[in-house]
Amino acid sequence: MLIDVMNRSFGFVDAAAKFEHILPKLYRPDNAEMIHFGAFEGENLVSSVGLYPLMLINGGKTVSSACIGAVSTLPEYRGRGLFTKVMDQLLLCAREMRFDLLYLGGNRLRYGRFGFEYGGRNLSVHISGRTRALLSPSAFEVVPYDEHSDADLSVAKEILGIYERAPMRAARTADKLYSTLCSWNCKPYYVIDGRSASRRIVGYFAVNGESVSEIGFTCDIDTIFAALISVCGNAEVTFPMSFYTPEVLARVDHYGVSQNHMFKILNEDAVIRFLGAEPAAICPLLSDDRHTRIRQILGDSAFDSVTGTNIFISGADSA
Repeated sequence: MLIDVMNRSFGFVDAAAKFEHILPKLYRPDNAEMIHFGAFEGENLVSSVGLYPLMLINGGKTVSSACIGAVSTLPEYRGRGLFTKVMDQLLLCAREMRFDLLYLGGNRLRYGRFGFEYGGRNLSVHISGRTRALLSPSAFEVVPYDEHSDADLSVAKEILGIYERAPMRAARTADKLYSTLCSWNCKPYYVIDGRSASRRIVGYFAVNGESVSEIGFTCDIDTIFAALISVCGNAEVTFPMSFYTPEVLARVDHYGVSQNHMFKILNEDAVIRFLGAEPAAICPLLSDDRHTRIRQILGDSAFDSVTGTNIFISGADSA
């Protein structure tokens, strides 16, 4: 019933574009991690919003957080305040469940009244075949990634190991990371070091056409860009702002800086400790609007999509 409401709300009628296909990590019947809040008319669900608990890691520190998504109201029930009612109920329960941080991607005018505000920036770059002449990549091989076709778990473990090199990331297992890579109708690949007889994996990415939804690597930027171009021809990639360097910008067709993630801080002290400081020491140094400053610190290391399919992107230079 929930998936039907989401598909009808977003106008997804094609089988390949339905939520259960484009977001297999979230929308499957056996996913017991999600919490949904709904408005009903009789026994029929007409509006819903989802809360997706996900532990975040920053070095050895963690914070209890959750993403908000699956915001859906059937067209014929819009304009009745149902979204406001289910959001109010979600926020009440989030506090009762002692989440420290909530996040989402969306419209500021829609979510600002619930206490969500933008934090941080993303670097979006475009690379193409024209970029190839500027690159000096190491030897590499790109291999399509199918979790179920591998003879053992070595590929999944290596890819997860690259993901876990990021100092700030979501807590994920190998199978959940694979499901994430397959979201948004993307096809995942991994990159092998062509200089190594042991066929060491040095990167991975997931693409749908020219759009790169997930990427992580331990190789140099020239090699990962060349690997992307070999698959996509052209590619749009979003990085944390730590990639805003002359070396990266010199290799791309064009780039831009944007904001598309919003945070609501429920426990300021817990979030400050997650970022590596003690509240008593850091709070006097922050601006009067401490929540704004904390969101900026969080957001500059984060990439967030509207349904939380990807939060943090790992990279060799991201620390």
